[in-house]
Amino acid sequence: MAGYNGIATRYDSYYTRPRDRAENAVLRALAYCLGFHVGPVLDLGCGTGLLLDLLAEGEPAEGYLGLDCSPTMLAAARWKHPRARFQPGDLRRPMLVARYSHLWCSFALQHVTLGEAREAVDRWRGFVTRRHVVCVVVPTARHLADRNPATAEIPHAAGPETPWSPATARAIFGPAIHVQGLTYSRTGSARLAALEHATLGRGWPAGADFLVLTGTLR
Repeated sequence: MAGYNGIATRYDSYYTRPRDRAENAVLRALAYCLGFHVGPVLDLGCGTGLLLDLLAEGEPAEGYLGLDCSPTMLAAARWKHPRARFQPGDLRRPMLVARYSHLWCSFALQHVTLGEAREAVDRWRGFVTRRHVVCVVVPTARHLADRNPATAEIPHAAGPETPWSPATARAIFGPAIHVQGLTYSRTGSARLAALEHATLGRGWPAGADFLVLTGTLR
């Protein structure tokens, strides 16, 4: 994951396609529905501050903390969101004292093995409040096989990526997690590409690009 150090300054520029904007629109709506604009929020693997980018005017929720193991990604996040609090940390072994009611982890867990992910989630349970909500986004095998050529250097910089399935998600997160599929419209039409929407479908839509995991860790 520390391989992101070399691409932090141009990382955001990779994600500017219509489908990326559509994906962010879905995640923005989800973040608001789940109360991530209120907090306190722990953003694990925060990168350049995607969650804050999604929220109105990038204002951090009260009690927001962004954790990332890449110093240059954190520097980019601090530059974009100077009022937010960020600190270095490994999502697999976060060293925290406070407890959080909202836990966000998007596009990060694929960079660890499934065994490491299971151990990480077990540790996360130690610093969430009794009443809490999590939102985790991980890629499927379909997405990793159909990567945007513009982002091809990212997995090489960060290391191998692990695809997730609904069965894997439920085994690691437990029965209180709800698994949804984030999918893209792929018609190939230029007109429709401009209007392309990512959709959250219940259950397991065939050909999903990402899994969106919401619920609790209990």
